[in-house]
Amino acid sequence: GNVGTISMNEFNNNKGYLGGGMTFLERTTVDLMDGIAFTSNAAFNGGGLFIDFSSVKKIVNVIVRDNTVSTNDINTTSVGGGMHVFGSKIGVLEHFLFENNKAIGK
Repeated sequence: GNVGTISMNEFNNNKGYLGGGMTFLERTTVDLMDGIAFTSNAAFNGGGLFIDFSSVKKIVNVIVRDNTVSTNDINTTSVGGGMHVFGSKIGVLEHFLFENNKAIGK
């Protein structure tokens, strides 16, 4: 569904399976704007942010930093240290800082 606009939030030191900081699944529509930070989160896929079959109209003034995805299973792949986007559309991307994110596996 339509989430609207998310602004002025910090998502720090969270853990999850899909999206350590935040997850948008199937037909979600959202704007991420003005002062959002995803830092030091951990997940199996999409350390900071996981966007799957959704629409992000705007990502403006957003920081994705020091997030990690990892797996201990040699037969499994983890993807998107900072952000995982699959089957989704991102419209405007401005003033987006993406640094020091990691994907770690066996």
